[in-house]
Amino acid sequence: MLNGKLLSNVTAGYCWDLKTKERFDNPLYLEGFGYKVYSQNDEDGIIHEILKRIGVSSGRFIEFGVQDGLESNTHCLLHYGWSGMWIEGSKRYCDAIKRKFHHVIQCGQLKVVNAYVDKNNINEIFTENGFSDTRGGV
Repeated sequence: MLNGKLLSNVTAGYCWDLKTKERFDNPLYLEGFGYKVYSQNDEDGIIHEILKRIGVSSGRFIEFGVQDGLESNTHCLLHYGWSGMWIEGSKRYCDAIKRKFHHVIQCGQLKVVNAYVDKNNINEIFTENGFSDTRGGV
């Protein structure tokens, strides 16, 4: 016989399975499309699905707080030919990015900015690094 706590856990697990099944069966939900290549969780797959749904196959990105860049949400986009900017507050991490991503930085595909972003400097960081024109889309 199951004790009360175990039975409660089994019931909670079953309820969770029912709720997640409804979400996974709905094609509008993104969780089922998630997969990890370079992101920390399933963001690579979710980003890919969002871009597919809106019909965007190339463009530019900006990501803040990428640490050394190896587990970031836009690292995979570099491999698809996108260009962009990573903004990282730690000089140590920026130095690591510059070593590990030397080729894409050198060819101009990736710009790395060592700064902490706040409401007072974000527009300046974008403008100084060529990301102030929003008329061109993504």
